[in-house]
Amino acid sequence: QTHSVPGDRRNAIIAFLAGLWRRDRTDQMKAIDPASTPIMCAFGSEMSTIASIDRKSTAQTLAQKYKSVMPALITTKNLPGRNLLPYESPDAFAESVGSFIQDHAS
Repeated sequence: QTHSVPGDRRNAIIAFLAGLWRRDRTDQMKAIDPASTPIMCAFGSEMSTIASIDRKSTAQTLAQKYKSVMPALITTKNLPGRNLLPYESPDAFAESVGSFIQDHAS
């Protein structure tokens, strides 16, 4: 294998470098139908941001913002870590996602 992952598998890195994370997505969030699309938002208890518009965001304030936009939000999780929960808290993250999937399996 080559020195890096193929480009089609680096979407998160490409999105980050393009600044896509800076955009306000509340309009798109309002359009999600939680009855047909279960949603789980996982936040790191020590999360941080480099976006000037979110300097004062904490896991709690961000969860509240999401809940205000999507009142039928099904699940929020506050897990140990900052921003890369699958790497920082793999067991807690896997358990949360697994539990969420089991709870919403058809």
